[in-house]
Amino acid sequence: MNAVRKAAVHGITAHDATVRNGAIRAAAVSIPKTLHVISPLGWIAEAFAMTQISAAKDCAAGCIPGWRIVQHSTLEPARGLADDAIWIAPETLVSLNAWRERQDLEPLMFRAPRPDWPDLLPSDLSGQSMLIATVAEIAAWHELPAGLGPQPWSQLCNGRVAGFNAARRDLDALQSAVSDAPTESNIMLSEHVPGISEEWNVLVHHGVAAAASPYCLHAPPDSHAIVTVFDLPADGLYGISESAYSQPDHPQLAHLQSTHPRPESLQSTYPHWHFHQRYRAIAAQAAERAAAATGTRDASMLIAFRAERDAPIILEIDPVWCSTPYPYDAQGMHAFMESIAEARLLPSARHIPRPYALDNPAIEQQESDSLFIPDPWMVARYANRYRSY
Repeated sequence: MNAVRKAAVHGITAHDATVRNGAIRAAAVSIPKTLHVISPLGWIAEAFAMTQISAAKDCAAGCIPGWRIVQHSTLEPARGLADDAIWIAPETLVSLNAWRERQDLEPLMFRAPRPDWPDLLPSDLSGQSMLIATVAEIAAWHELPAGLGPQPWSQLCNGRVAGFNAARRDLDALQSAVSDAPTESNIMLSEHVPGISEEWNVLVHHGVAAAASPYCLHAPPDSHAIVTVFDLPADGLYGISESAYSQPDHPQLAHLQSTHPRPESLQSTYPHWHFHQRYRAIAAQAAERAAAATGTRDASMLIAFRAERDAPIILEIDPVWCSTPYPYDAQGMHAFMESIAEARLLPSARHIPRPYALDNPAIEQQESDSLFIPDPWMVARYANRYRSY
């Protein structure tokens, strides 16, 4: 399997890789689509590639669309991207676009959820006070705005910078942390939600919950002791009382149910560390409501659960092209890759006359959705990374 993994992440289709290793003998999918993964983290490309291999094993030839996964190091500017789908971290996007501008190349542009989405959420889905403030406004505060509590969560709105991760900060710590940021940078602040026990991720594609995965457990609730979905065995994610054969309320998520109940051995090894399978449908419904309320067609949403009778809370609504590839099954991962492909705004679509765009749903979607504009703090920090190339 190591040879298959290495082949997949170096640009060979998962189908070809498995054939070369004797795993399957199936007809090749005609002209696979290409997903470029621009990241120093090799596991991200592997997460996409290995899904292709698993799908090829489980499905008849041709039932899964073919994708070619190409990994790029961030040690130098990524080249040969053509009009393909791209997964890229926001800070790397800033570096690459600055280099592309110096090379007289079109910038890479992507759609993203509206930056003011917190203001549009229904109150029962937000579950907390949230606001967006500029660094200049924060510097002038003598106390935190009412409703945020003494130590709200704070993070950069459009992207991220090293040294300023999402974290709880009081006013002094916040003002110190953003002291070097441009005054026009936007910071999102949100009230701490006590008692969070479990978090899920939902992929929304065309406004519909197309994939869902548990993300992390807080053990005990509200603690900093966190176990992620990547830390637990795949067949031990859910409690023994929640049979994997139970059906979700969302028909489109039926394929996401595990087909293997949790073994007794894993129950004894992880007696308290498991996700609640029934949260899958609840998270999907919350994500679709949030998408409708905020006008979001494609996004990766993080959703928190507290006590069992409490409403789910939308913690984040993020662009798909830089979001973590959670362990979706093959169908969910392919929806993820399709949404990444559609998130890229191609140069050809930017110059198409409006009357034609109205006749083309994909182009109309690209023109109506928000364009990702990196925060000035990111531009100041990362624009010169590839200056010597």
